[in-house]
Amino acid sequence: MITLPTLQPTLAWHQQLSWRRYVEQLFRLVSRRRDFRLELQRGRLIAGVIPEQRRVLLNPDLIPVPAMGVRFDPQTPHGQRTQLLRAIMAHEAGHVVFSASKPAGELGWLWNALEDERMERLVMRRFPELCSDFDFLGDAMLLKGEPEATDFMNACLRWRWGHDRPDIPFEVQAQDQEAWEQARPLVEEAWETTRDGVELLAARILALRPAPPAGEPPKSRPELNADGGGMSEAQPEEQKQAQGTGEPDVDEVTEAASTDGGEETPEQEEHQARDEAGAGTGKSPGVEKDTPEEPEDTSGPSGGTTPTSDGEEQGQPQQGRGEAPLPAPPPPAPGEDPSQGASDHAGPPRDLSRRESAQEMLDRIEVHARHLTRILAPPIRPAHATPHRSKGRFRYDRYTQGAEKYFGRKVGEDRPAPFLLRLVVDMSSSMAGGRLNAAQEAALMLARAANLAGSRLQVVSFDYNAYETVPLDMPWAESVDAIAGLEARGGTLLSSALRLVLAGERRPEEREVIAIICDGELTTYDRLVCGLLLGEQQREHRTIVPLLIGEGIQGQAIWEALFGTAVPVHDTENIARTLFQSLTRLRQKLEPRLGLAP
Repeated sequence: MITLPTLQPTLAWHQQLSWRRYVEQLFRLVSRRRDFRLELQRGRLIAGVIPEQRRVLLNPDLIPVPAMGVRFDPQTPHGQRTQLLRAIMAHEAGHVVFSASKPAGELGWLWNALEDERMERLVMRRFPELCSDFDFLGDAMLLKGEPEATDFMNACLRWRWGHDRPDIPFEVQAQDQEAWEQARPLVEEAWETTRDGVELLAARILALRPAPPAGEPPKSRPELNADGGGMSEAQPEEQKQAQGTGEPDVDEVTEAASTDGGEETPEQEEHQARDEAGAGTGKSPGVEKDTPEEPEDTSGPSGGTTPTSDGEEQGQPQQGRGEAPLPAPPPPAPGEDPSQGASDHAGPPRDLSRRESAQEMLDRIEVHARHLTRILAPPIRPAHATPHRSKGRFRYDRYTQGAEKYFGRKVGEDRPAPFLLRLVVDMSSSMAGGRLNAAQEAALMLARAANLAGSRLQVVSFDYNAYETVPLDMPWAESVDAIAGLEARGGTLLSSALRLVLAGERRPEEREVIAIICDGELTTYDRLVCGLLLGEQQREHRTIVPLLIGEGIQGQAIWEALFGTAVPVHDTENIARTLFQSLTRLRQKLEPRLGLAP
C-alpha cells in the first residue's frame, strides 16, 4: 500500500524525503522494477527514463493546469500535484514495461506519438484506477493555449487527446484535411496494435503526408524519443491486443511481439501474468518522456508543435510531455551519419561543463541534508524514571504488586553526544566535472545539516597542499560561498590534509567523524605518512569514512588496509546514503537505547 505523504508548508514538495519516496514507489508499482533511481532536475526536461543507466528523471515544477475544462480536476494545488505525479510516473513506468526501441528520424517521431497512447491503454488494463489520472493530464495538455488548426503530423499527436472531447474544436489545416481523413483510422488502429505493429502503421501514415508546396522547403520535424525500449518481453496485455488488430500482417506481428527479447525471465513473466488483471480499455492522454529542448511557448490547444514553413516551431507547451514535440535537431556535424537519428534516451544528462550556482546545488541537496539532521540531532529523551502516584506511564507490574505508586514518571534530560564533522575533499585536476560537482554538493549537504542540527563542521580541500576551506564555526552564508568556489587543480597528496585535520581542536563531549572524498590512488609515500599519522589513539576517538569516486575505486584494497573501510560512490545520492548509514551506526553505538535504524 502506498500512503500519500502530508506536505510540510515550509519546504517545497521535492525537498521532502517522504514525497521522493512516494514518487519512487509509484514508479516501482507500475514498472515492477526496483533498480531505477529517481533524479529531480529543473530545466526543460519534464520527465523521462534512461533505461541503460536505470535513471528516472523528473522536473519538480511539473506542468501548469488550466483553470477550466479539465476533467477530474481536484481544484487544489496539493491534489493537482498528486494527480500529475501519478500520471507521469505511470507513463514513464509504462514505457519501461511495454515500449520497444524507437526508430530513427521522422518515423521515430510519429511512432512515439502513437506509442504513447498504445502504451497508456495497456497500463490502464493493469491499473484501471489510473484512467482518471491520464484523462486529467491529457486535458491539461489539450486545453493549453488557444485553439487553432494544426498540420498533418501534429494532428496524429493531438488526436489521442481530442478524440473523446467533442466539446473541444479539433481543426486540421485545409491542405492536410484529405490526408488526415485517410490517416485517422490508421492512427486509431495503432492504439490497439502490437509493439511492432506501431512501427508498421507509423510508416503507412507517414507515406500519406502531403508533400510541401513547390518552392517551399520541407518542414523540419521536432524530435521525440521513446522511454524504456527493450526493458521487458511482450506482456499478456499485448498478446491479447494482437488477436483483435486489423493489421494485414497480424500473424507476423503477433509472432514478433510474443518473441521480443528482454531482461525478464519466462518465470518472471508467468508470475506477472498470474498477478495482473486484463480487463477494460480506455483513452489516455500522456506524459513527455524526454524534452531536453524547448522553444518559446506559442502553443495551441493541443500542447503540440506546429512547424512553420521556415522551420520555426509553434505550439510547444512551456513544459511539455511525451506528446509535445521538441525543436528540430541541429544539422549533423561534418562526417556524422544523419541517418542514425537520436538516441533512445529520455534526455541528456546534466551539463557538467556548466558551473552550477550555489542555489542550484542547495535545492538538490536539501532533502538529504534534512535526512542527516535526524541523526546529528535526535530528540532529547528523559534520563531516568521515578515512581509517581498519578503521573507518567502506567506500570501494570506495580499495580499487580499492590504498590502505592502505579506510574513511572521520566525526569531529567539525556542529551545525545554531539558530532564534530570534518570533510576532506580531493581537489586535484582529475576531479574536474561530475566528481567536483558531487564533492561540492556533499560539502554543502553536510554544511546545511550541521547548520540545522547545531553541529560543527570543518571542510579541508587538498591537492599537493591542504587548504581549510570552511573553518570550524564559520557562518552559514560564508560557508556556502567558500564551498561553491572550489576548483580542481594540481595533484593528490592526502597526508597534507590529514595532518591538518588531525591537528584540529575537539571539545571533550564531541565525537569526531572524518569523511574523505578522493578519486585517486595513494602513492607509497603518501600511504606511509598517513599510516604514521593514524595511531591507535587517533583511531579510538575518531571515525574515518573514505568515499572513493572515479579511479579511486581501483585502489579500494589499499584504502581498506589503511583506514579499515572504504566505500565506492558514484554521485551525491550515494554519498548521502553512505554518510547517513555511518552516522546511524555510530549513534547506535553511542546511544543504543535511542533505537535508531539506518
